[in-house]
Amino acid sequence: MPEDPAPTRLSQRVRDRLPIAAVLTGSLVLYTWNLAVNQWGNTYYSAAVWAGSRNLEAAFFGSIDPHNAMSVDKPPAAFWLPEILVRIFGLHSWTLMLPNALLGVATVGMVYLIVRRVATERAAVFGAIVTALTPAAALMFRYNNPDALLVFLLVTAGYATIRAIETGARRWLITAGLLVGFGVLTKMLQAGLVVPVFALAHLDLAPGTVKRRLVDLLWAAAAIIVGCGWWFAIVALTPAGHRPFIDGTTNNSIIDLVFGYNGFGRLTGGSGNEGASNGLISMFRLTGRNALPMVSWLVPAAVLLGLVALVKVRRRPRTDPLKAVLLIAAGSMVISIMFFILMGGIYHDYYMVAVVPWLAITIAVAAPVAGRRAVATAAAVSAAWAYHILQRAPMTDYRVLGWLLLVAGLGVAAVVLIGRGRVAAGAMVAAAVLAVVGPAAYALRIPAHGYAGSNAVVTPSIGMDIALDRPEMMTTHCPKVFGGASLPIPGFGQAPSIPAATAQVLRSDTGSRPWVAATVGSERAASYELASGKSVMGVGGYKIRTPGISLAAFQNLVKHGQVRYFLPVCVWPVDETTYLISVWVWQHYAPTTVAGIPVIDFTKPRTKAS
Repeated sequence: MPEDPAPTRLSQRVRDRLPIAAVLTGSLVLYTWNLAVNQWGNTYYSAAVWAGSRNLEAAFFGSIDPHNAMSVDKPPAAFWLPEILVRIFGLHSWTLMLPNALLGVATVGMVYLIVRRVATERAAVFGAIVTALTPAAALMFRYNNPDALLVFLLVTAGYATIRAIETGARRWLITAGLLVGFGVLTKMLQAGLVVPVFALAHLDLAPGTVKRRLVDLLWAAAAIIVGCGWWFAIVALTPAGHRPFIDGTTNNSIIDLVFGYNGFGRLTGGSGNEGASNGLISMFRLTGRNALPMVSWLVPAAVLLGLVALVKVRRRPRTDPLKAVLLIAAGSMVISIMFFILMGGIYHDYYMVAVVPWLAITIAVAAPVAGRRAVATAAAVSAAWAYHILQRAPMTDYRVLGWLLLVAGLGVAAVVLIGRGRVAAGAMVAAAVLAVVGPAAYALRIPAHGYAGSNAVVTPSIGMDIALDRPEMMTTHCPKVFGGASLPIPGFGQAPSIPAATAQVLRSDTGSRPWVAATVGSERAASYELASGKSVMGVGGYKIRTPGISLAAFQNLVKHGQVRYFLPVCVWPVDETTYLISVWVWQHYAPTTVAGIPVIDFTKPRTKAS
């Protein structure tokens, strides 16, 4: 009897899936290995997770403290999953960062699925590898910033849009809209960057009449509104006295946060976004000290291959799925890069992680279409660019690697161009391998190093503080406000170290008061909360520009014992309310020093003699 072919087919499918299974497993190891080295990671967001794990109202509003004095300057969606883990397993690095590691693995898998719809298994696996090993992804998928969730949601929305274009099914486009809406609940209008690309691709390439495609897009727009609008409506309709003050605003308006501080203000530099960190607004931001090794390795190759491939597929049928994938991936990559380059407000280099999956998809899909000349050129350009990046590294072995990649890359590019048959095919595989060696050299060292604060980068960063970039204002104003006392000077983007003795003072307060202490700035309040396990009020918010509580209201809290300590910090400029509170505290209460940290006890007012 003939052998049943079913087991053979099953075995072949299993063998075919082994490479992507290995990539996903390797990604999981890379994103979780030595995860505790990051400790609290971004303390600002870690404190929000801690607060939400202790109070459901704080979880809903994204408060920085369990008693809802002030929210963080983002919506809360990225905190909900880690808050569940913290409630179950307690607060530590793993419960804070494991969700993003899993989202990173899922993103790698989603890139594979998108590429596999229109390209070979090898191309799909290559796209997954590029995603996994780009340093920005290796960093942010083992960190606790909201970017990991946002990237996963947008890539999944891209997959749903591609399926909608393939099938003409409205449900896929509605799914994409809901995912983008949830992305708005993660990082607000950044989630909308790719929407024009998705909409254009569907309008141009989906089957059906123009009227049908327009109606489908209206359904998708409605899904975006539903996906995020419910939360914004509840926040907007909740009386201000029954929710935290919204950080990032001066008027406590969630609408202002969406369209101002986290919207157009990011582009223009207004709405409290003054002073973009880490780089000037220019075409060279992508090649800056930090962004260069984080994400730029294959950008030149992706742009080149994407352009050539788009030209070559233009005569294919309008509804060709390959055209849809190319347009969505290349378009999303370009629009994201351009937005980050042009940002005039708060900017961090890790934002570029949003580019990574689109870059990987573009290269993986475009390379087989673009042809050997384009691939050879891209290989040579990538080798030269990797050499440039590695020559700027502080480590000698990286500079040596740069020379090796340059020589090998140019040689492989030549073989791709002039070789034939198996020789050319083998050279293309070698070019793909060489393309990821440079990024991998950075990505694989990330688990050995701890990253902390709000400005995590692969290379040592130049921290810019809203006070420290104005040293003359620091030395002029702080002594006047605080009587010449020596106070801690926080570094913006850096997690402050809290002495154990100071944390113990906060823990030793056994009262049932809502806040054991108040300090200047939410980042520092977050560090005190995580160190002590007690609720701390951050006066002034994240950038110390948010008038979250008036002087009269703060005085009332002190009068009724609702806050015990004040932990002064020397930072300038600050909003008027923070200034008035600091002056009033210093004039009426004497500090003591605990492990070098001034601590003001509101139960011990100044005597007339002092």
